[in-house]
Amino acid sequence: LKAGISCACGRSSSSSPPSFVPRMPEDGVAAAVKDSFGLPVTTASAECAKAVSDYYEAVLAYRPFAAWGAAAEAALAADSRCPLARVVAADYAFCSGDAARAKALADDLAGELGTEAAEAWSWRERRYAHAWIRWVKEGDPPGCYDALAEVADQHPEDLFAVKRGHIMGLILGDGDRILSIVERVGQKAALAEVA
Repeated sequence: LKAGISCACGRSSSSSPPSFVPRMPEDGVAAAVKDSFGLPVTTASAECAKAVSDYYEAVLAYRPFAAWGAAAEAALAADSRCPLARVVAADYAFCSGDAARAKALADDLAGELGTEAAEAWSWRERRYAHAWIRWVKEGDPPGCYDALAEVADQHPEDLFAVKRGHIMGLILGDGDRILSIVERVGQKAALAEVA
């Protein structure tokens, strides 16, 4: 495997973001705090960004739910207004069976979209918020998949978006979606290596 490309089981061959993937501008967002994929996180807390990254790793490495929960709670404790902290907390809550908490977090994100606060979020963070609102609040896995596919298209290094898009394909029983999101990212990585 090339560095940073996910194998079929979802594990990454490298814990660092792949260096061969071009990054798209983030609407002029100049966040100094970045996640493990090298992408901006709207927070002033390095601890929050680290906890969000720990959550990605826990999910991608198939760690026990306790590791997911610890990372999600650490992210919220470090910065409860960080959009990605709320996304990973909603993800953990929904995946562990706490639909009420997941919906409350999605409601919070939905209430903030379109406000001045959300204007400070990166395009990617807004797409993540839309994805989780669609999945958790609206019961719309295809809409969630579409938002995650957009993230994966713009940021192929974001393996969490790829993994969650893959899961939406499984939920939908749609083999084409399962394969498509992985293939698109793989093709972008291959083209970037050639260039």
